[in-house]
Amino acid sequence: MNVQLMKTIIKGILGGGVLVLALLGPPNSQAQTTGKISGTIRSAKDHTPLPGADVIIERTVLGASASRTGRFLIEKVPAGV
Repeated sequence: MNVQLMKTIIKGILGGGVLVLALLGPPNSQAQTTGKISGTIRSAKDHTPLPGADVIIERTVLGASASRTGRFLIEKVPAGV
């Protein structure tokens, strides 16, 4: 669908901007990206896994405890943290 036709349909249906806002979604909806941090915690001495070790991202409330095998996963980490 070309842009001019879309503008005409929008103006005809709602007289302007309301439909456009609904199509675009809330502000910054695509700018809010998060990621994951995962890994294995191991002893520096003998490289064995450290089950139950806490992994915390400084200056945040984000963290996780390592599994029986030393694996951890922190989800919903904001970009730039």
